[in-house]
Amino acid sequence: MNIDYNDFIMPSIVIASFCIGYVMKHWLPTDDRIIPTVLGLFGIVSGFILFGFSYEGFVKGLVSGLAAVGGNQIYKQLNK
Repeated sequence: MNIDYNDFIMPSIVIASFCIGYVMKHWLPTDDRIIPTVLGLFGIVSGFILFGFSYEGFVKGLVSGLAAVGGNQIYKQLNK
């Protein structure tokens, strides 16, 4: 079974999620622990908007929203 992860990640959702996470981190008084949850939910809603209310929209949205969190963490850990 050949799984290509590029089929699950939508760059537009990743960029929008990263921007929302940046705003939440730096300009809103939120706890850092809720940012991944908010971005995951934002990704799901965005996936439903882009792909319709389907399993594909759910998975692509969730993976894309959480990819922004993972990309941020990779960047932070490499710069330590």
